[in-house]
Amino acid sequence: MTIRAGLVAMAAIAMTTSVGASAQKGLALAQDEAFVHPHSGIVVPHTLQGLERRNATAFAEDFLNLGLSFGGTDEEISVYLYRNTNGAVPVWFSQAQWGIENRDIYKGMTVAVAPYAFPLPGRAGAGLATIYEGDGGTYVRSTGLAMFGVGDWYVKMRSSSSVKSAEQLHVQMLAAIAQLTLPQELMGQDALTVVQDCTKQIKFRKAKDAPKDGASALLGALLGQMVTTGKIESTSVAGVEETTWCRDATLGSNQTAYRANASEERYLLALGDSGTGISVGPGPSIDGSDLLGGDVRYTPVLHLEDRQVSFVAQNRLPSPARVRELLNKRRVTTTVLTWGETDTIEVSPDAM
Repeated sequence: MTIRAGLVAMAAIAMTTSVGASAQKGLALAQDEAFVHPHSGIVVPHTLQGLERRNATAFAEDFLNLGLSFGGTDEEISVYLYRNTNGAVPVWFSQAQWGIENRDIYKGMTVAVAPYAFPLPGRAGAGLATIYEGDGGTYVRSTGLAMFGVGDWYVKMRSSSSVKSAEQLHVQMLAAIAQLTLPQELMGQDALTVVQDCTKQIKFRKAKDAPKDGASALLGALLGQMVTTGKIESTSVAGVEETTWCRDATLGSNQTAYRANASEERYLLALGDSGTGISVGPGPSIDGSDLLGGDVRYTPVLHLEDRQVSFVAQNRLPSPARVRELLNKRRVTTTVLTWGETDTIEVSPDAM
């Protein structure tokens, strides 16, 4: 492992909620051929329910986040594949719902099929889906959302039509999912539940910077890298058969905090709907204990497709607003890669 002083430029993108959007570029795919995702083995045919693939877009390098669009004059199906670095299907499904319910193009649409868990081959209730229908005020008659996980990858499908009823779109969307080829060896057993609002929100006390501790910062970065790359298992979730997420505070603009199993010691601040989130909890150890002695430190960690960016540790659990302040001021301590062969850790002066 190599440890270097200084910040990487990628950390600057933490200050936006449209992470990856500025880096998007078209993917040149062979015409009339299925797309095979090189890392997961998921196969997406060149037509879905009779709709031809129109374009493919990369939102991150090395096929870590991409979208495939299929469509005709009156309808469209989009398939998104992105790396699972944090959270869970219910979290990102909830974020995608917000994206539908708060876009002008879908104004006036109401839920026709309430969110529910649907089966995949060998997995009962492995995905989440919902369907909306319009009131005639927009040209979109129906739109739908489905999401599930395959190994270390999320799969999201969006479908919209100006001619199909909600019921017809629902049937079409499930049929389109069935056209995907999903590697069976990656199909674990999941028990998914739709996110609900937390019964009681966390009442945050004012947090401030914890004393600087370079050793703790490095240890936290290293442990986070090892968990994300599968070298060790997070003991914060080890032995938990099922995780139920609830929705806590929101900062607006699809920036929302989620808590696993109603924890009052940690949360995930989701940014947008494509898998970028900030985990906030005790550090530097994964289970929350302090391996180096001294007071517990709470470290915000931004999870991108290929790296983790840690921010200045706090003396108590910081509120989402405090975390946003740390991001906006770019108070990065360490950046560590979680994808590829390089395991360099970048360290900033704020860590020492």
